[in-house]
Amino acid sequence: PQKTFRCSLLGHTNWVRTCKFSPDTSHICGSGGDDGTVRLWDVERNVNIVTLDFSGRSGGYGGSQSTKGGSHDNGSKSVRHLEFHPSATSLAASTTDGIIELYDLRCDK
Repeated sequence: PQKTFRCSLLGHTNWVRTCKFSPDTSHICGSGGDDGTVRLWDVERNVNIVTLDFSGRSGGYGGSQSTKGGSHDNGSKSVRHLEFHPSATSLAASTTDGIIELYDLRCDK
């Protein structure tokens, strides 16, 4: 079967290094890159639904900031890998500074 173009997801301000679909749905996708953010996308609506910001943080404890649909770009950390938990309730993200952060996706922050 012929492949069909679906959409472009615009929002990262630097190279995108990783992209994964949530295991429980075909329309939620996570991406991360050199702008220091992890973005969750609804590809059916073509919108950025949550942005998790690593860029302005100095260390692992305390977590990153979360914004709904927003953007921050200090470029100090690069997100290189994402992995959804099989139940899609959690997301792990790793950065080039050696930090792995876990996010509970059931929370609003």
